[in-house]
Amino acid sequence: MSEHKKPFRIVLVGDAGVGKSAFIARLVFNASQSPVLFPPVQLPIPLCLDESTPTILVDTSASEETEARQQTDEALESASAAVIMFAADQPASLEHVRSRWVPRVRAAAKGRRYPIPLVIICNKGELRTPQMPSMEDQMVPILRDISEIETCLEVSVKEGHNIQEACMFAQKAVICPTAPLFDADHQQLTPECTCALHRLFSLCDRDGDGILSDYELNEFQKKCFDAPLTEEEIGNIKGMLRQSELTEAIRDNGLTIPGFVYLHLLFIMKGRVEAVWQVLRSFDYDERLMLKSCVADLTPSPKSSHETRLRARLKAAMKPGDVLELTDEALDFLTRLFRGHDKGRGFLTTDDLEQIFLGDPSNPWAMLRPAFPRCTRTVDGDITLDGWLALWSGTAALDPPTAGLHLAYLCYPKPIPSAFEIRTVCDGRGVIRNEKHVRPLAPSISSCMA
Repeated sequence: MSEHKKPFRIVLVGDAGVGKSAFIARLVFNASQSPVLFPPVQLPIPLCLDESTPTILVDTSASEETEARQQTDEALESASAAVIMFAADQPASLEHVRSRWVPRVRAAAKGRRYPIPLVIICNKGELRTPQMPSMEDQMVPILRDISEIETCLEVSVKEGHNIQEACMFAQKAVICPTAPLFDADHQQLTPECTCALHRLFSLCDRDGDGILSDYELNEFQKKCFDAPLTEEEIGNIKGMLRQSELTEAIRDNGLTIPGFVYLHLLFIMKGRVEAVWQVLRSFDYDERLMLKSCVADLTPSPKSSHETRLRARLKAAMKPGDVLELTDEALDFLTRLFRGHDKGRGFLTTDDLEQIFLGDPSNPWAMLRPAFPRCTRTVDGDITLDGWLALWSGTAALDPPTAGLHLAYLCYPKPIPSAFEIRTVCDGRGVIRNEKHVRPLAPSISSCMA
């Protein structure tokens, strides 16, 4: 069943007379006249960047009267992106971008994980005279202080100049927002983006040597952009990284993890945010930088908000005396993962665990540190192989969605449903059987976890 997509809502705000309603009239109806205030208007499909998701333009009033102000604030609270408009011939409307409208947009975003993306539009560009400051000069101080701004551009509703381009940029602000990827205050990638890129590197590093060879880099390029890199382009990438401030961006003529992450930072710094989103979406990440295939497993069941869909289906499939376990193949994968990080010592330290979960948004057992169960650790508190496998087996039995999610983040090479099996260890009367009967997950459960 296809997932219903919530419409994009692009809210236009700005002083009276700057041309918000006229912008909608020109864009949607190619009309020069407009009502005082448009009702919400759905964008025609030919103007939508994402044809599978409805895009709604919301006109607002600049009035400070209580009812009008409340309606504008409510519109902003549900906004996917906000367009703040000023007019070239109204200097006060530019000043109000910073003093009035940005604070109101920020107030509407209170409680959100990320700010509302902003697009700044200057209308009536045909009225700009040589004596007036340029658009660039007007925007530089604002761009320096307001990190939520994705794009700014000048339009002319009267002449129809840049109208569709402005609409495109407003949609791109929704589809490819900067905030989830880049911390503008500290000029660095967000932890979530860095984590995802670490996981992508592990998936692309097929021989596990910690370096992306030319072949591996090209396979990554083809997966994300459906086109190979030429030898010259690969050389240019390496040359750019060698000239960077990173001392270990290139090793043995291949990209290291720091070099791979830095390459994506450069994309963002050069305004190529959509390229980084294309990379992440090619590897199944959603707008929250979570794996889409696992999100459904962790969403509440329609029948109960206290259990996930996967858990609800498992309840229906499992009989009295059944237990859910990881398959031998899954345990072998986890054993190899352990051996790849224990440095031959037979145990994992806290630092080793952090390395293992570098591409995972969270360590599933972080809450247990430093007091791991005694049966899973050495006297110094490090995790043994038996303890490592026991923690995974316990998580699989008690919380299968979480176990499946973390297996996915750790790059389990097969479909996640294949990592689980149901074992019947006793009958409904509690009588223990001599033989364990194994049966695979039902198709309905597999489809839930896929």
